[in-house]
Amino acid sequence: MPKKHDPRIKAEVQALALSRNPVLSAAHIRLRLEQNERFADKQRLPKPRTIAAWASEVRAGDTSGPWRLGDADQDPEDARVILGTIHEAIVRTDGEVKGLTVAEADWVARLRRATDLPAWEAYVYARRYIAAGGASETLDLEVATYGDEEALYAATRTRRLQARSSGRSGSHGQLTIRKGDKNAK
Repeated sequence: MPKKHDPRIKAEVQALALSRNPVLSAAHIRLRLEQNERFADKQRLPKPRTIAAWASEVRAGDTSGPWRLGDADQDPEDARVILGTIHEAIVRTDGEVKGLTVAEADWVARLRRATDLPAWEAYVYARRYIAAGGASETLDLEVATYGDEEALYAATRTRRLQARSSGRSGSHGQLTIRKGDKNAK
């Protein structure tokens, strides 16, 4: 079983990884975690290799261009959700993130319509979906079980067992979240 890390640590790593000026290395992120009194148990901090993996989940290149309020002319509710997410991203990154790209905004709106994810978590998952090329069964599973680590562990364990029993080493099945599905927890 993989080592469990406090989800707050992963969230902090990904917030630091989103800093664009300067882009922080895994070693620098680890140092910042060690200096943060919220993470007093230094033994529980991830190794730089784990930090690098978590950082790469949110650092994918995105060439879709900046999102503007005029881009949300089809659904005013999307604009409200996206603007709230921009505010949260600015606050969480101490101003390093100053806006969203069109792709980020699209994913944030989609995730916030389909789930009860808070703004910051929707932004981080949006970055991860972009890094994954827009399709990821693992991310779908994480989003569907957000906040329920036991359900996520059970689902991923079941998926691995199914893959082994079918003789495949990859994932099994496809989980989808339908637009507007508020019960996708």
